[in-house]
Amino acid sequence: MREATKKTEKRNQSRPRAKRSTRRPVTPMPTLEIINKGMRDSIRQAFFAEAGAAAAKYGVTLEQVFAHLEVADEFMRLEATSNRNHRVNKIPGLINDLVLATACTHGIGLAWQDLREQHTHLLNRAAEMRLDEIDAILHVRRFWDEMEEQSRGNTNHAGPRMQDYPGTRPLRIWLADRVLGGLEKLARGGEIPTNPQRPLNIQSRTPLRLVD
Repeated sequence: MREATKKTEKRNQSRPRAKRSTRRPVTPMPTLEIINKGMRDSIRQAFFAEAGAAAAKYGVTLEQVFAHLEVADEFMRLEATSNRNHRVNKIPGLINDLVLATACTHGIGLAWQDLREQHTHLLNRAAEMRLDEIDAILHVRRFWDEMEEQSRGNTNHAGPRMQDYPGTRPLRIWLADRVLGGLEKLARGGEIPTNPQRPLNIQSRTPLRLVD
């Protein structure tokens, strides 16, 4: 009996020990709960009542829209709950913009195509507030290319991403703000004139209105 026990112990000692897993436990990313149940219900109602066609076109789900909102950069910077709630209350009325932005963050090519077609003219007009017509067109074209690269995660450079759109302002205004902000940064760096000469025919154009 003792000999059998010794043989068993010897066999066990000769077996290679299983390596312990070195994988570290995954720490879940903290999420910011910005939407209460009542607002979720309002967004859900708007999604199915007003944005059903767009959601079907791009293959966007309501869960993806909520996930987009939870990580939107604007909300991550807001600490005051009252301020956050005030802005969130505007979301149901902008649900189509939010669906389009969500589709872009998921790399839907058709969504990016529609985004450019819908808003390029306005962004060109906005850029013409600081540049001549040709330079404005080129600047907006670069803006679109860089934003798409940023949103797809293909670059580490700082810049606007569609993931940061919070759905609290019309998408056209949000985009125009980023175009103008980029031009202001270039002007401060001396890369474009701070007081550019306006085209001679600028007076004949309809004034550009950038309001929510």
